[in-house]
Amino acid sequence: MIVQHVSNNQLFLCFFSLGVAALCLSFGIEHVLHIQACNFCSWQRYIYLVLVIITLSGIFSKNKQMTLAMCIAIFLASFLLASYHFGIQSGFIDETCAIQSPKNTKEFETMLFNPTASCSSFGWSFFSIPLSAINAFFSLVCLCFALYKSIKLTKIEKSHFPLRMEKA
Repeated sequence: MIVQHVSNNQLFLCFFSLGVAALCLSFGIEHVLHIQACNFCSWQRYIYLVLVIITLSGIFSKNKQMTLAMCIAIFLASFLLASYHFGIQSGFIDETCAIQSPKNTKEFETMLFNPTASCSSFGWSFFSIPLSAINAFFSLVCLCFALYKSIKLTKIEKSHFPLRMEKA
């Protein structure tokens, strides 16, 4: 398997690059193509921002197992959020971030100048596949890679430092 021959730092660099690419693509779609991001799209950006920070610090950290554990948590959160978002877009789940009607003029003014896209619409897709589904797929693949690498790292650490139990 490919992951066996990849060092921890190479894996972190790959995850770092994925996070930067996801953020650039997300902001590019919003600011260059002028497609407004919904709430879930915005939340997924925060996940990738945390991924970028964690992996960058993980490259220089000595505790690779802790960094891998944080990457696993990040990719799990990303997978769950993207899958939920895809479920809303596909109509399997009711939309929770629908735009509500304003109750007064101040709320109307806020909605007018700070528009929020609907979470159920496909703002942008690649070969008719919405970005939320692509994000869920890549998050799941990265989650599997990180889990596999974490298991391998744990086995290596246990083989170098076996736990000895002596009888009294």
